Amino acid sequence: MSNSFFTVKQLLIEDHYEYTKQQDYTLMSVLSGEGTLTADGQVYTIRKGNHFILTTEDKEIEFQGKLDIIESYV
Repeated sequence: MSNSFFTVKQLLIEDHYEYTKQQDYTLMSVLSGEGTLTADGQVYTIRKGNHFILTTEDKEIEFQGKLDIIESYV
């Protein structure tokens, strides 16, 4: 969904996903599942209920696992 103020998209990840940011800052909300986020070689465990912001410093981003994520950006 998109309007003149922001964009919201759903990411359904079944195994592995190489993510490309659409904007400099992106809010990510994990709706269900669990897995890992790798950002520039640093690995983070993520699961339902987690929220995090990907910034301009995050260049190479990968998700692993079974995840339902909402991404939001301006």
